[in-house]
Amino acid sequence: MARTKQTARKSSGGKADRRMWQPTTPNQWKSFMTAQQCVGTGSFQPSRQQQQQKTSYLNYENTFYSFAFHVDSQAKGAEFHPSYAAACSPGPLDESSREAYVGVAFHSKYDGEGMKEHGRPNLDLVVTLDISGSMNTLFEVDQDEGAASAFGAGQTLHPKRQNKLQVAKECLLSIMRQLRDEDRFGLTIFNSKGQVVLPLTRWSEVNKDKLTRELNLLNAAGGTSLYDGLHTATLLFKPDSTADSQPSSTQPSSSRTTRSSSGKKRAAGSQAGSQAGLIDSNGSVRSKRILFLTDMISSGGGADEVKLLEEIRTNADRRIWTSVMGIGSDLNVGLVERISTTPGCFYSSVCNGEEFRTVLGQDFDYDVTAVAYNIELKLISDEWEIVNGYGSPEVYDIKNGIKISTEFPVALDHSGNRKGGVYLFKLAKKNQGTTGAADAMLTDASLLNFHLSYTDMHGVKKEDLQEVVMDTSQVNYSQPWIRKAVALTRYIDTHNGYINGESGFTIHQETLNRFTQFKTQFQIELESTGDDTLQTSNQSFVEILDKIIQLEQTAAADEAAQQQALIDQQAAAATADDDDEDGETGGGTRGTKRKNEGGDKMDSIKEDLTCPVCLELFTDPVTFSCLHNFCKGCTPAPAANGLVNCPVCRKPTPVADVKENFMLKRMASTIKSSPQKRGDKKDGDNKAADRKQTARKQTARKQTARKGR
Repeated sequence: MARTKQTARKSSGGKADRRMWQPTTPNQWKSFMTAQQCVGTGSFQPSRQQQQQKTSYLNYENTFYSFAFHVDSQAKGAEFHPSYAAACSPGPLDESSREAYVGVAFHSKYDGEGMKEHGRPNLDLVVTLDISGSMNTLFEVDQDEGAASAFGAGQTLHPKRQNKLQVAKECLLSIMRQLRDEDRFGLTIFNSKGQVVLPLTRWSEVNKDKLTRELNLLNAAGGTSLYDGLHTATLLFKPDSTADSQPSSTQPSSSRTTRSSSGKKRAAGSQAGSQAGLIDSNGSVRSKRILFLTDMISSGGGADEVKLLEEIRTNADRRIWTSVMGIGSDLNVGLVERISTTPGCFYSSVCNGEEFRTVLGQDFDYDVTAVAYNIELKLISDEWEIVNGYGSPEVYDIKNGIKISTEFPVALDHSGNRKGGVYLFKLAKKNQGTTGAADAMLTDASLLNFHLSYTDMHGVKKEDLQEVVMDTSQVNYSQPWIRKAVALTRYIDTHNGYINGESGFTIHQETLNRFTQFKTQFQIELESTGDDTLQTSNQSFVEILDKIIQLEQTAAADEAAQQQALIDQQAAAATADDDDEDGETGGGTRGTKRKNEGGDKMDSIKEDLTCPVCLELFTDPVTFSCLHNFCKGCTPAPAANGLVNCPVCRKPTPVADVKENFMLKRMASTIKSSPQKRGDKKDGDNKAADRKQTARKQTARKQTARKGR
């Protein structure tokens, strides 16, 4: 799986974070969703796409990790091996369109029960624990009050709600019980300064009872220096503290590729790994790792984060890997990207105690065992290209190719399902653009070649080449898991498009219709894959849609009422002096002036509600992506590529993005049904009005014709 493991915020039982119900308007909701995730401080700026958009805490990584994927592997005994799946899916808004996807999952003999069967490689582990004052606070979302303590009899911290430090200590004791005699373990703590509790020591020689007592006595207080915490842990990896291994600054990518027989390859791999500090002198694999447990609330701000990342990268050059656990909050986007793209490093975040127990307790062996480094994936095809990637920050920007720094094994449940650990890539025909929509007329299957190169856990470079069939003649999914990945990706795209106010989410009624339709589609797609967790552990994802629908229903009703009130007010102003004849009230001039002003207002309203094609008041108006409006019957027929050119500006709009404008329809209907002024009924006035309207139509037609050339 990828080196990011992030969990979506939930309360106990899979329900949504209770704070989610507090917003009462769409803008409040958007602020809540983006306020949970900062965008970067210091030199840690996010990717170009993230700089341009607000960032929701709901992302592809934590959404994928919330769901189980059943992915079959054909290479059961390999330390590292990829598998692929292909899909041709209906478009999210227009089912007549097609989108092409390829999914990639990585497998290892250490997956699931394989970790027990083959045994985790030896480990030098230093845990550095944040004991600053902020660790004394509770997790922000609800706690699982029934969670059992891992301390054992007489060592329960408290029966119900636990603060961050208490849960961290509980999970640390769980980790200690998973260490083996051959491992080495060290412990440091930090607030504004770092302190060594236990030097790096062979686990068989550690006084475990004494260490447990010292750990239980720790209390949270003081400020936070992230750099001091990590640097104190780094100092425990002195050359003489790992006498069984041969440390070197050699990177995995610098080891040579061996293409001879398997026996020679193993020999070369052992030599390269030993030089890189991966192999003990007795030939067994050993890794060095710092586990950094913190809520990332730094007293030093951006400067502290800069020094932290520099230390992480320097350690990676020495083959000392770092796993960062964000406790109760996410790191900023830029920093997460830099950590997760550092070879050998791992980032995860948890937002409640139960998730913390799972990630650090049950998944510990998997998360400290890197099985591949410097992974590069290339699509070899004259026809197709990859336009988007999902599942990790490393695959978002595919301009320079798909590069993944590190992969780890995955834990599997009793049915062989993995939590997350998959990548999804959207494909498009070359020179088609980034829409990824496959030509619906294609009938022939395409053969895609995927080339994978990587450095294995022994320091040996390896390659893999596989063929994948892409059939766009009909909707199909080669495996159910890719169908689920596509559905979850569209969930995030729809939600975050809403958060960022993208086209299609600017009018409340249209947004309401879109989310109501999407909710039904999303539930159907998940059910079709055999996933029923939307009613249980993942019901928060449906509750989020329900909340948006509720907010948009209220906003649409309020907006309609305001527009109706405005129309009524303007119509009343236009007809208020309908009976004011010259001299009838002794104020003929004033009455005529008011009448003329009212007529001008109504004329202005009618002009805004007039179709530029037929020059009549709108009938079933629709809006193009360029924001020009037309009667539905005046809309040009779409071209073969599914695009419709605007009759005014000629800008193309996908058929799926031509939206019905309910607000304009209501306003036009109100104007049509409003009574005419008595003065307009006079024959002379009618003839003059007809001549003026005819002249306006002729002029407008000429202007439209000129713009369309």
